[in-house]
Amino acid sequence: MSEASGFTVKPTEEFTASEAKDAKTYWSSLAVPDFYKKPQTHWSNFMAEQMLNLNPRSVLEFGCNVGRNLSVLRECAPALILKGVDINAEAVAFGRHERGLDLTQADESFLQAQAENSFDVVFTVSVLDHLPNPGPVLADMVRVSRLGVLLLEPSLGKEGKVLKPESCQSGSPTSETPYSYSWDYERLARELPVELSKLHYPLSGTLLGPYYYLFRLIKRATIQPLT
Repeated sequence: MSEASGFTVKPTEEFTASEAKDAKTYWSSLAVPDFYKKPQTHWSNFMAEQMLNLNPRSVLEFGCNVGRNLSVLRECAPALILKGVDINAEAVAFGRHERGLDLTQADESFLQAQAENSFDVVFTVSVLDHLPNPGPVLADMVRVSRLGVLLLEPSLGKEGKVLKPESCQSGSPTSETPYSYSWDYERLARELPVELSKLHYPLSGTLLGPYYYLFRLIKRATIQPLT
């Protein structure tokens, strides 16, 4: 294991064979907390502003939960075509019935089934940090986007499974959730047809909050400056 920013990070070679399956089972079975049912957050507004700067006609959120971020986008730009995908059936049902959003319960197979450039912009908010192998998912996100991909994700500078800092541990080391990861998105984007820019955007209320960044992976034909 390696130490980064006070956290213990378990490298990928130490993952169990069932890591991906176990993570998927965990995230698909969680009940929807009341916090996710609140109308908006500062990062929802921030991400809406960043996406609208690209002048999209259609937007896909991969890992949308109940669709809180999509609801803010709809308020800002009612004409946008919005689509959300999440592995959690309860969250998807809430977003459909309570918010009237176009949400689908699915995993990364949804991305795999989409044609190239199906959506103008694809984005995530703290989703790839819950995947033990995000590379193929990110590649598909780029493939199905016409303009590019926006990621609001934590990164500790080390890659692997994130465990709590020693000061927060009680008993054996455990992550804030059992399946939280840190990835080098600059490395992951290196082989993709994008230009990557990075902006520090810390969140509150989470152990990894200080380590969140906006990663903009913009298709090379549509480069815009990060503001």
